[in-house]
Amino acid sequence: MTQITQFTDEPSLKLANKCVGLRFSFVTGHVLPEFANHLAGIGNIRLDFDGLELSVKLEPCELDFRGYPDDYGQISIDIETPKTADSGLLLHKNYRFKNQDTEQVFVIRESTRFTHFGEPKWEFNSDIGFVFELSEGCVGVYKAGYQGSQLEVALASTLAMLDIPDRHANWTFSDELGDHYEFTREFIPIDELLKGAKD
Repeated sequence: MTQITQFTDEPSLKLANKCVGLRFSFVTGHVLPEFANHLAGIGNIRLDFDGLELSVKLEPCELDFRGYPDDYGQISIDIETPKTADSGLLLHKNYRFKNQDTEQVFVIRESTRFTHFGEPKWEFNSDIGFVFELSEGCVGVYKAGYQGSQLEVALASTLAMLDIPDRHANWTFSDELGDHYEFTREFIPIDELLKGAKD
């Protein structure tokens, strides 16, 4: 069975972890009237903390494990720059959780396992986004789908209430006889992923 991993790089994890202890200010995105408590952006979502401005980015990443190459966009975090700030000028700034302290940051990790007539073919393990857990609220930023350049933002009072839609349809829309997919999702504290990392 082919196993593919697409995990967040260490510099992104370290940047995200710098948010812990800082006050949250706002997150950017286009308002989605049909999808309450959600925003969207193409390629870049900005998060502003007290003294730290970050950009969650989604960049092309070609992988070939289904018999043909396709773009499975790689998510990362970088320091906000004038260039990325300009790309979000028309985005709405959401201040819902302004001045809430950042208590913890999670990576959203998903696993998709494909079998054909019971025979394991491939397993794709990927980081699809981040969750910033605040003293009173949660902000999730994640890939809207496995393909494409759209990022989405979900806002909720608690981690348990955070509504991040499953993406099963991304894989199962063209099912053939004998195809079977298994899906899992977990929220991994970034400090756990950074254990043993050099400063």
